[in-house]
Amino acid sequence: MAAWVLVQVASEVLEAFSAPPIVLQAIMVTLGLGLPIVMILSWVYEVTSKGVVRTDDVEEETEEEPEQARSVRRQMTMLSASLVIEPDGSEVDPEDALEIQPRAMNLCRKVVERFGGHLVPARGGEILAYFGYPVAHEDDSKHAVKAGLGLVDGIHRLDTDTDDELQLKIGARVAIHTGEVISEELPDSSEENPSIVGVLPGQVAALMDLCEVNEVRITRSVYQMVRGFFETEPSGELKLGSGDQANPCYRVAHESGARNRLEAMSEGDLAPLVGRDHEMGMLRQNWQRTKEGNGHVAMVLSGGPGIGKSRIVYGIKEMVAEDLDAWSVELHCQQMMENTALSPVIEHIRHVLLGLDEIKGAREQLDAIEGLLAEHNEDLKETVPLLAQLLDVPLDDEYAPPGYSAPLARKATLELLITLLTERSERQPVLLVVEDLHWSDPTTLELLGMLIDELPS
Repeated sequence: MAAWVLVQVASEVLEAFSAPPIVLQAIMVTLGLGLPIVMILSWVYEVTSKGVVRTDDVEEETEEEPEQARSVRRQMTMLSASLVIEPDGSEVDPEDALEIQPRAMNLCRKVVERFGGHLVPARGGEILAYFGYPVAHEDDSKHAVKAGLGLVDGIHRLDTDTDDELQLKIGARVAIHTGEVISEELPDSSEENPSIVGVLPGQVAALMDLCEVNEVRITRSVYQMVRGFFETEPSGELKLGSGDQANPCYRVAHESGARNRLEAMSEGDLAPLVGRDHEMGMLRQNWQRTKEGNGHVAMVLSGGPGIGKSRIVYGIKEMVAEDLDAWSVELHCQQMMENTALSPVIEHIRHVLLGLDEIKGAREQLDAIEGLLAEHNEDLKETVPLLAQLLDVPLDDEYAPPGYSAPLARKATLELLITLLTERSERQPVLLVVEDLHWSDPTTLELLGMLIDELPS
């Protein structure tokens, strides 16, 4: 096309200057011979910012160009754990240590991953994990402390169950600290280990030097995030800078049982309810109707953080607690469990109704399930396998696995849960509170819909 246009322009110009025809013929021959040469050169070479280079070299350079890392400022909680293997009366036999250490390290990794920690490479006999990477959660510090306690408890059980022929004792030390870091990350590299820039790793290492065996120790920054959720006691000080200023440390004993921030606060720290008379009045009226047998969905509290939703819920729970005939059921949805079916219901049954964490043997856990279902006058042969499967409790020879197809077993399980949640309401008024509903899983939402349909009005 370009050659044709050039020929047309040349013919007009040459005619204006009365040029002989041979000049136009020469131009046409030149264009005809030059066009293939130009096309071949354009295929072989490219014009770049570095000059004219071969096309193959440009493509290879583009393919080999690495992705550029980006710097991200993060609030991160770091957990460091170290195994301690000591002789039980004599020197540690390396073969004994070699037998027990892999089991202990595998246990530690599983516990950390259970609570959402991101494991990074560490030296042998040590665990290093980030909480808040690659995705930050509201309760990262709390999950890190739970992981630390679970890790120490798991290692203690492993030590107790260790064959007496292994002449050694095994324990763990755990240090946890929260702070700001700069992480060098590649785009879409959630599976990679980021390069951390900051003082956080060194501070965790310094805290580890203060830890005793089978102890979880945290800094003040972590303590401020988890205060009230765990029973703690002051335990030494840590210098976090070149100056003389010391940072108090705390030893974590165990969980306090608090389920939310308000329960974790002491009664004197609670702010009074101000400007919520209308909402509390509606809740009192609805509770009175419930006691009269007209159960229904009273209110859905929604809005941004800090507007007092949890404080209103705490107020209604205080009001219901004054009624000796009332029963309160609380389901807590968690962000890190939003893809786990029925997680708030399972947690309520395991911890509140059955207390399975305090029951060690599988047969004893089945006994607890039988007692709960017998209390609700359920057919044990049909319902024990359903509830045991939901709670991940192994069956013994007395019970056969559910003989339903997967859809029918799911339907039967949901109906059983409805019974467990509503049967008591036939004898006494029940308050059901579902906190952080926006983090609930689809199956829990389906269960709540079925529950609402069961209400008399």
